[in-house]
Amino acid sequence: MIDRPRRRGPAGPVLFLVTLVITLVACSKPVTGTPAAAPGAETREEETTTTETSAETTASGDLEPLVGVWSGEYTCLQGETGLRMTIEPPDEESVKVVFEFFPVPENPGAQTGSFEMVGAFSGDQLQFKQQKWIDQPPTYQMVDLVVTSPVEPDMNVLSGDVEFEGCKGFSVRRQ
Repeated sequence: MIDRPRRRGPAGPVLFLVTLVITLVACSKPVTGTPAAAPGAETREEETTTTETSAETTASGDLEPLVGVWSGEYTCLQGETGLRMTIEPPDEESVKVVFEFFPVPENPGAQTGSFEMVGAFSGDQLQFKQQKWIDQPPTYQMVDLVVTSPVEPDMNVLSGDVEFEGCKGFSVRRQ
């Protein structure tokens, strides 16, 4: 016996597409309102409060552990270079960052300079994007950073990749 798929009329694919669109639209919007229990079921106020609190703090709460001064190094075309990142308190869903670079004993020929960045989550990945120069040495370009270390409340190390051709990684420690 050969099992053949059933033929669908034009309504089958149309119904499927309508269902898919409704599902995607419904899933892409946050759910709001107050949860309701079935009639006669017991409700616990603490569960509702916990859910609402965590939803409100997710956007800026994840960035709060970053606030402060971080020092370390990064490696690009000029070689190993000192790095100081000053991260300000979150503003809505991002943080402002000052990226300062300077020579280190292993590379005394590196230049000194600084630029502004904005840090934010893109999905579950923390990224720092270049914004504008504060002090630009000749031939130097701004870079973007992608954090690969976990962002946790008690973190003391922040590390990841420098997004620029010829660059490698960065690592900084909380000061």
